[in-house]
Amino acid sequence: QNSDVCNGCGAVYVFEKDTSGWIQTAMLMASDATENARFGWSIALEGDTLAVAAKYDDACGHNSGSVYIFSRTDGGWSETAKLLADDCKAHEHFGRRVAISQGTVVVGADNTQQPDAKYAGAVYVFENDGTDWTQQQKLVASDASANDYLGRSVAIDGDTIVASAPYSDLGASIQNTGAVYVFVRSGGVWTQQQKLTASNAAQDDYFGQPWDFGQTVAIHGDLIV
Repeated sequence: QNSDVCNGCGAVYVFEKDTSGWIQTAMLMASDATENARFGWSIALEGDTLAVAAKYDDACGHNSGSVYIFSRTDGGWSETAKLLADDCKAHEHFGRRVAISQGTVVVGADNTQQPDAKYAGAVYVFENDGTDWTQQQKLVASDASANDYLGRSVAIDGDTIVASAPYSDLGASIQNTGAVYVFVRSGGVWTQQQKLTASNAAQDDYFGQPWDFGQTVAIHGDLIV
């Protein structure tokens, strides 16, 4: 997090395996690195595409967040895009979590606000047309409420996205049970398919909450964890 170059900017280290073991082949930083942006807060890799979140980047105001795309060509990594939400604002934490599958990048922004729903959270979907990355859609919960924090964890596999909202309530009297929302893509459009909760959900379970810097939802085929 700290260096002589930029305090709290963050960095991502790339390791590759050869006959002697794993060796560091690159150290990546944002081209516009700023102090306390925390580049590397969340990362996702697929093939030759790497997505790196800087949750506290101030691109659209204090702690609005951003995601950088790096591409590998001839063994070297280069920054090719910086992703921002079309409606980016301060304090949204765009990049709280990031995931990638089949050329689609998913970004959780758990502090995103909606009318009458502060910190309801949102998930942004980006696609590459072969040249540029563009925002395809902004996903929100059908029953979004204040302080749900949708997007605190995200995962994608093909045409299915899962996103956690760990402070979602189960009714008016059972608070912070948490939930995971499932979105599916059909005809290029993402829609909410289901809201998942634990069968024994109880108050303050925080279902889907990452208590550390790890991932807390995962998907593979027809299996969600």
